[in-house]
Amino acid sequence: MDNPNAGIGIPYWHPNHDILLKWTTEPIENRIAYIKNNKPAHEIKTRLRLLKPVRGKLPEAVDKLEAERAKLMAERA
Repeated sequence: MDNPNAGIGIPYWHPNHDILLKWTTEPIENRIAYIKNNKPAHEIKTRLRLLKPVRGKLPEAVDKLEAERAKLMAERA
C-alpha cells in the first residue's frame, strides 16, 4: 500500500498565483490535477512551469517560521 503522507511537507515555489512559497499539505499531484482541470487554458503552462520543489536549503529564518506554523497547526487539530 502506498504511503498516503508521501510528498507532504515539501516546500514548493509558486503553488498558487499569490503565494511564493508553501509546504505541501497533500500530494503535489493533487495540485497539478487541480491546475489542469480548473484553471484557464492560457494559464496552465505557466502555472505548471513555475510550480517547482525548493532545491537546496532555505534560510534558517524560513525554516523556523515553518516549524512554528506547523506547531500551531498541530495544536489546532
